[in-house]
Formats: sequence, C-alpha cells, structure tokens
Amino acid sequence: SLYADELYIENFNWILPNGLPPKPLLQHGHMRALCRTRHLQPLVPCEVILGQRDTWGGTSTTTVTLKFDRPLRAMTPGQMAVVYVGGKGVVCLGGGPISNHGPTYHEQHKDLPRDLHPSGQNDLSLEKRRQRLP
Repeated sequence: SLYADELYIENFNWILPNGLPPKPLLQHGHMRALCRTRHLQPLVPCEVILGQRDTWGGTSTTTVTLKFDRPLRAMTPGQMAVVYVGGKGVVCLGGGPISNHGPTYHEQHKDLPRDLHPSGQNDLSLEKRRQRLP
C-alpha cells in the first residue's frame, strides 16, 4: 500500500547556471531523467513533467511531476527528490521537497510488478564492496 509511481514537487530548485529548467524540458514540457528520493537509493528512471500552478495572490509557481517506470516505496511529503541526467557521467539538475505522491497501487487496486526498484543500497556500494573482498 506504500507504492506509487508518481510524485509532485512544488518548489523545485534548478541548479543550472541560469536557475531555469533545461532547454529540452522548457521546449517540450517533459524529458527523461534519473531520480533519487533517498540518499542510499539507486538512481531510477523517470519522466520529468513541467507544469504551472496558480497560487494565492494571482502569481503562479512552477511545479514538477515525476512519473516512474516502476513504482517506488514510501515517497513521503517533505522528503527530497533529486533529478539527474547522464549516462556514464551523471549530472545533477536540481531537486526539491516532495509535496505529495500520486495514488498508491493499493488505492488504484493495481497489482505490484514483480521487479520493483531497490530502496536502499547506494548505486555502486555493493559492487565496490565486492571488489574489495578477497
């Protein structure tokens, strides 16, 4: 009941030099990327979707929706989500606190897929440990 495949960020902090989202995201409104919602979680593929939300006082704020290929466990409001791009070299684009997650698989009466994302070990930590062992 803790698995969902979508999360929302209202105060995303882009760390690119101009402070704006990357050009492909601005041009198309969406792009493929990698995301992490926990420090020791492997990077997981996602679709980044740029949106706008009207706020009190007539201003609007940029929102980001992350849609995952497979559900993630226990995405919690206030927890940070960080977005990366790259292949061999990974570049951080920015991140922000999770505002909320989409409906859980339990709420949608959907079965979980057999192959879920791991939710604990660092990307290379297990491989590095194996290489150091005699």
